[in-house]
Parts: sequence; C-alpha cells; structure tokens
Amino acid sequence: MPKTVAGAHVPDALSTVTQASKNVGIPTKAGCSSVQHFREWYNFGMAVLPRQMLPAACLLALSSAASWLGMMVVHESGHMLHAWFSGGRVARVVLHPLAFSRTDFSENPHPLFVAWGGVLWGCVLPLTLAAVGRACRFRFAFLLRFFAGFCFVANGAYLATSVLIPVGDSEDLLRLGVPLWTLVCSGTVMAAGGFAMWNRIGIEFGFGDQPVTRPAIVFALGCSVLLAAGMLGWSALPSWS
Repeated sequence: MPKTVAGAHVPDALSTVTQASKNVGIPTKAGCSSVQHFREWYNFGMAVLPRQMLPAACLLALSSAASWLGMMVVHESGHMLHAWFSGGRVARVVLHPLAFSRTDFSENPHPLFVAWGGVLWGCVLPLTLAAVGRACRFRFAFLLRFFAGFCFVANGAYLATSVLIPVGDSEDLLRLGVPLWTLVCSGTVMAAGGFAMWNRIGIEFGFGDQPVTRPAIVFALGCSVLLAAGMLGWSALPSWS
C-alpha cells in the first residue's frame, strides 16, 4: 500500500527499485567481481534514473544556463543605469555567453555609486520580475523565482568571497574604501535570501511526485537561446564589443 505522510501521497519506491534491480540483474552473490558490480549498478542507474530524473535534470540545467546569462545582463544593466544617473559615460560593455561580463567607462565621476549598481539592480530587477510573474499567475512563475534566487546567490557570493578572492566589483569597492565586513555581511544576506527563494522549488522542477512538463523545458530552452543570441548580437556591435 502507498504510504502517506502529513496528508501527501508518497508512492512506495521500494517495490520499484526492487523490481528494477531484478530486471537489470544487480549481483548479490559474494563471488561477483568489483568490475561486475560496477557494470551492474551502472546499468541499474541508467535503467531507473532517466525515466524519473532526466527531465528534471534537463530543466534544471537549462534554467541554470538561462539564469547565468540573464544574471550577467541585469548586473551590467545596473552599472550602466548608475553611470548614466551620475553623469558617467559608458565606453564598453562586454556581454558574451562564453565570457564574464564587464562594463568599462570613459568617464565615471562617482565610481562608488556605479560599483554598487551591479549587485543592487542585479537583485532588484529579477526579484521584481518574479513578483510580477507570481502576481499574474504566470504558468512558469517558478522559473522566474529560480532566476531571482540565482541572481541573489550569484551576487551574494560575488561580494562574500571578497574575503578570499576580491575581484571585479568587490575589488573596486574595497579600493574605494568600503569595509570588508560590509561586503561579507551584505553578500551573505543576499546569498541566504537566494537560497530561501529556492526553498521547496525542487518539487516544481520534477524532483518529487510532480512531473516536469514539456512546455517548461521548452520555455527554459527558449530563454537560453534568446539570451545567448542576443548577447552574441550585442558582442558583434563594433562600439559595444
């Protein structure tokens, strides 16, 4: 009989695993060699995992790729916005799917204000997008929530790891007089907020009883392709490569 925990229907996976092990032929005799054990367990994993985990893993990989590209776009947008608001002039924006993003300035009268713009808007814009998606009951709102959490974790780690490897914005902020503890504390809070957004999101990604829908995978793939194509097009512009 299926078991229920706190009112939730949980299938009895033991019988599934037992039957799969019989079908694949998991060795149980003491005389089996290590190589044979490895081969049989590998075949067992290939027989069981693809049916249950491959769609979820595919959605997670595509969503992570799209989130990484989108995170770089909103992060550099924050730098550009702060530069324009403070009278600066953007000279070059590096946005390429296979490179780390960067914004260079020909004039930057307020470098501290501009340096904070990346992580600030790099979190605010995705959070706003996720909130709008939830309010509008968007079908793939959980993917927008994943994107927002990804941006919080990435930007938070960017600042928090300055205690070990200060690079990019964190290096600039330290050089401009921001205390190290400020970066570590703010980065830790950001990362913690991102992990909080991911709480229980694995269920919607298919790591549980809820199956992954094909439209969700197509949506994540489409976002990845569009972002990559847009960044390649941006890189091809002579003034912004």
